[in-house]
Amino acid sequence: MKLKLSSFTTPMGALLLSLSALLASQPAHATTINLNDPSLSPAPTDPGTINGAVFTTNFTQPAGTGVIDPFLTIQSSPTEQGYNGTNGNFDTKRVPQWNHPLTLGSLAEVSLNGQQYYQFVVDVNEPNATSTSTISLDMLSVWTSPTLQSSTSTNSSGLFNGSLGTLRYNMSPSLGSNDVLYFDGNSGSGQADISIYIPVSDFAGASASDYVYMYQMWGNTLPSSGGYEETFAVEGSNLTSVPETSALLPLFAVLGMIIGGPAIRRKLLPA
Repeated sequence: MKLKLSSFTTPMGALLLSLSALLASQPAHATTINLNDPSLSPAPTDPGTINGAVFTTNFTQPAGTGVIDPFLTIQSSPTEQGYNGTNGNFDTKRVPQWNHPLTLGSLAEVSLNGQQYYQFVVDVNEPNATSTSTISLDMLSVWTSPTLQSSTSTNSSGLFNGSLGTLRYNMSPSLGSNDVLYFDGNSGSGQADISIYIPVSDFAGASASDYVYMYQMWGNTLPSSGGYEETFAVEGSNLTSVPETSALLPLFAVLGMIIGGPAIRRKLLPA
C-alpha cells in the first residue's frame, strides 16, 4: 500500500515531522572524561571511553626523553596543536628528533579486556601548582598514509582541518564536542601520565609500511601553561627495561662468591 503525501498532514504526521526536526537540530551528546581531578565536573572516572578509544592513568610505564622515544612533542599556551610530521607544523617542537612519523608495523598490539589495541602514552608537563596543573585534551585524530604528509590547512579558528591520509580514529569531530580533563600531579617530565588505547580494528586495511600520524589539540577547556606534551607509542623496544646498577650489585656479589669461592678455599687449605 502506497502512502499519499497528504497522510503526513494529519496531527500525528505533523507531530512526527516536528519531532524529527527537533532531533535533527540537537547537537550530538558531548563526552567529557575527568580522569583524576575531584574539583572538576563531572566526577573523576578512570578509565573512560570516547568513540571506542580508552583513556586512562591506570598503567605503569616510565617516561621522559631519557627513557622513551617521543614521536610527537608540542608546546604553547593557552592552547597548543600539532601532529608528528617533519615540517615543524603548528606548535610542534624538537623536529625531527622527537617529532616524526612512525610506521604502523612498528607498533605493538596490546591486549586490554580481550580486545587488541595500539597504545600511546602521553607525558604531560604542566606546572605542579594547584591553579595551573590542569589541562584538557580537546581533539585527537589518528591517520595512516603510504606517503609522507605535510598539510597545514586550517579553518577560520586556526585549527588544523587538513587531511593526513586515511582517518582511522577521531575523538572530537568539532572543538568542544568531546574532551579529556587531567590534573598533572606528577613532578616534572619523566613520569607518564595518560595512556590512550586505539582499537587495532580501526586500522583495518592499512599496511605495515604505512605512516601513522597523530594530531592533538590541548587547552580549549582547560588551558595549557607548562612544558612539552610528549607522546610515544608502545613498540617492542619500549618494553625493554634494564635493572639499575644498585639492583645488580647484590647479584654480582653472589656471582663473585660462587665463582671465587673455590679458589679462596684452596688458598686457605694447608699445603
